[in-house]
Formats: sequence, structure tokens, C-alpha cells
Amino acid sequence: MKKFFVYFILSAFLISLCSGCSGNRTSVGNNQLTEPVEEVTEAVITEPAEEKIIMPVKEVYIYDNAKILSDEDLTECNNYAGWINKNLMLNTAVVITDKLDNISPAEYAEKCFNNIFKNDVESIEDGINNGILLLINNDTNKDYIYKHGNVSSYITEKSEKESLFYATKSIVKGDFKPALNQLLSLAELCPKYIFDNASLFTYEQIAELENVLESNSNLNISVFTYDNPENNNILDIYKRHCSDNAGTMILINKSSSEFSVVSDNKVVKSEKQTDGFKDYYNTVKKHLENLGVSFASDVS
Repeated sequence: MKKFFVYFILSAFLISLCSGCSGNRTSVGNNQLTEPVEEVTEAVITEPAEEKIIMPVKEVYIYDNAKILSDEDLTECNNYAGWINKNLMLNTAVVITDKLDNISPAEYAEKCFNNIFKNDVESIEDGINNGILLLINNDTNKDYIYKHGNVSSYITEKSEKESLFYATKSIVKGDFKPALNQLLSLAELCPKYIFDNASLFTYEQIAELENVLESNSNLNISVFTYDNPENNNILDIYKRHCSDNAGTMILINKSSSEFSVVSDNKVVKSEKQTDGFKDYYNTVKKHLENLGVSFASDVS
């Protein structure tokens, strides 16, 4: 009986040992046993889409997240910002916030601008690159002016500081509408006739073209440059600036070397420069002269 019990225990031990080994081996091709291969599956990490700070709304340019403006003041300031967007072809908005989400005012303002304009299909299709965003920051009380494109050429550091100084005085007193209008008025330092989104001209050339077209304002001529390989619908660009379908706009698409002239809502000229543009300034000057604009002197 004792011998039988010993044999029983020994058999159970051997069976257990054999079944444990088989679980850690894999049979292959010729039935040879190999060391176990542990399968490693790489985790696929998907970057979450960046959450928008501002959800853009068509024809809304004042985003009062702090709820400090009355309905009347909000409407008035939004109308002024809308006038700037249309007449100065400048992507312009104001954001008022009580919370910066633990980032700097500069980063917050840039993100807001990108949310509202840079990723906005309509703004991209219109070919408009230049713009400003005014941040009224009630979180750390450090307001900020974000400038995109060549806006810094016209809104100088001096004018920016002066505008912020007077706007801050109004904000401290609780007069938010004059503060916003003070800051928005900075946009009027930018050109009103030359909308150089593709940076084709020098500052001096823009200054001269702007002065000449202002002197001939009765002709109602503007110049619009952009850089988009999609070759935007030029009538859509024209209508954004000339909603009354009046006036003449010269358009240059840097990507496609397309030169167009739209007058009274009709395309009167559209041609592609086969060799590209050798001299943007003189090309525009020549066509302006053909339209009746006279130049007192040349700018190289």
C-alpha cells in the first residue's frame, strides 16, 4: 500500500512537469522544439486633435468670453471690426478672456488667431494672410496684440504701446467699448489700397503705390496679392472687398504667376506670365498707368 502510494505521487509529479514544459514551447515545421517567442504588439499612439480655444462663427469678430460687453457695445465693436475685415482686407478679431489655460498671452493670442482665421476655409480661400488679434486678458491683466503677416511694418511698437496705454486706462475705469475701438483703430495704420498678402513689394514700393492710389481715390483702384497654388476664385476675392460690385482690383497670384484685373464685378483681364514675374512693382505700375493713374516719380 505504501509502495503504491509512492508510485502514485511520483506519476503525478512527472505528469505535472511535462504539461508545464509543453505550455512554454512552440512546435515548428519539422516538429523541432524552439525557445518560446513572445509576441510584442506596438501600441498605436494617436495624437488627439488640438482643442480649439475659440470656435469661429461667421461674421463674428468680437469674442467676449468674459461677458463684459453690453449687447449694444458688442454689436458696435463687431461692426467696426467687420468694416476693417472688409475694407482693409485684414483678418481682425478681439478676444476677451478670464482664463489663459496656463499659457502665455502671446501663445493664447496666436492660438485664437489660428482658430478664427488660419484654419478657416473661407479665409484660406480668400487668400488673405495679414491680420491682427487683440487679446484683452483679465487672467493676468497683460493684454496682447498679435500681428500676422506684414502688419508689423505699419503698426509700429510706438503706436502699439500708445494704443495699449490709453486702452488700459479705459479698461481700468470699466469703459470697454472705447478701449476696444482704440485698439481696433490700429488696423487703420495699414494700407487701404495695397493688400500685399504675398509680400511681393518693399515697404517703400507699397508706400508709394498707396499714396498714388489715395491721390486717385476717385478711380477706386486697389491691388491684391496672394500666394495660393489653388488659384482662388478672383471674383470671390473682389466681392469681399467690393461688395457694391464697383471699382477695379488688380490681382497677382504668386504661385501661379496669374495676373488679373477685375472691374465692376467683371474679369476684364486674366493672363499667366509664362516666365513668371520679373518685377512685380513695375508690372503693377504699368497697369495702373493704363488705368489712368499717373506717377510723379519712380521707386526701385
